[in-house]
Amino acid sequence: DFDEALKLTPDNASPNIGRAICSRHLGLHDAARTFMALGRKYEPAIPLQIWELRYGRAHAGGPVHEVYLDHLRTLWAEAEAEAG
Repeated sequence: DFDEALKLTPDNASPNIGRAICSRHLGLHDAARTFMALGRKYEPAIPLQIWELRYGRAHAGGPVHEVYLDHLRTLWAEAEAEAG
């Protein structure tokens, strides 16, 4: 679970971005933006396309696949707009 991963490695981009996606899905938009900002801070060189591949592969064929990727893309776009 992302919370446990973040306890062990709070500066790890992947669980921060995963937590951002889950937070957005739960309607916790401020938390989602915070976790996305942290994830991008810890891995600034990794582009959206790589995150799409990582999370897309992890959830391929599952019922949440497109929902998960939609949240990722939306959060990424919001972070881009804020960085403006």
